[in-house]
Amino acid sequence: MCCYCFVIVVNCFVIFVNCVVIVVNCVVIVVNCVVIVVNCFVIFVNCFVIFVNCFVIVVNCVVIVVNCVVIVVNCFVNFVNCVVIVVNYVVIVVNCFVIFVNCVVIVVNCFVIFVNCVVVFVNCVVLVVFLFLLIVSFLLLIVLLFLLFVLFLLLIVLLFLLIMLFLLLIVLLFLLIVLFLLLILLLFLLIVSFCVLFVCKCVLHYCRLVSTQLQLTNISYQNLVKTDNGLIES
Repeated sequence: MCCYCFVIVVNCFVIFVNCVVIVVNCVVIVVNCVVIVVNCFVIFVNCFVIFVNCFVIVVNCVVIVVNCVVIVVNCFVNFVNCVVIVVNYVVIVVNCFVIFVNCVVIVVNCFVIFVNCVVVFVNCVVLVVFLFLLIVSFLLLIVLLFLLFVLFLLLIVLLFLLIMLFLLLIVLLFLLIVLFLLLILLLFLLIVSFCVLFVCKCVLHYCRLVSTQLQLTNISYQNLVKTDNGLIES
C-alpha cells in the first residue's frame, strides 16, 4: 500500500509538472504573438518611411529639374545667379546623399523584414512543437488516468481478497474452536472410558476374589464333609 501511495504521489507530481510546462508554453506563445505584432508594426513603419523617402526622392528630382531649368534660364544672368546655381548644385549633392542614405535604410528594412519572417517561422515551429508536446502530455495524462483506474480496480480486488481471507480466517478459527471442543470431548470420553474400565476392572477383581473365597470355602466344606463321613463310617 505504501508503494501504491508513493506511485500515486509521483504521478500527481508529474501531472503538476506537465501543467506548469503547459502554462509556461502558453506564456511563451503569448510573448511570441506580442513580438509578431510588434514586428508587423515595425514593418508598417518601415514601409511608411520608404514611402516618405520615395516621395522625398521624387520631390528632389523635381527640384533638380527645376534647378536645371533655372540654371539654363539664368545662364545669362549676373554673378548672383551663378552663386545660386552653385548652391543648387550643393543641394543636389546633399539630395543625392539623402537618396543614398534612404537606399541604405531600405536595404536595412528589407533585412529586418527578412529577420522578422525568420522569427515568425521559428515561432510557428515552436507553436507546432508546443502543440505536439501538449498532445503528448494529454495522451500521457489519459494513460496515467487509465493506470490509476487499473490500480483502483486492483485495490478493490485486493480488498475483496483481504475480506475473503478474513472470512477464511474466521472460518478456520471456528473450525479450530470446533476441533478443540471435539478434542476436549474426546478427552472427556477417554477419561470416562478409563474410569468405567477401571471400575469394571475393580469389580471384576472383587468378583474374582469373592469367587476364589467361595471356592476355598466350598473346598473346605467338602473336605469337612468328607472327614465327617469318614468318621461316621469308621
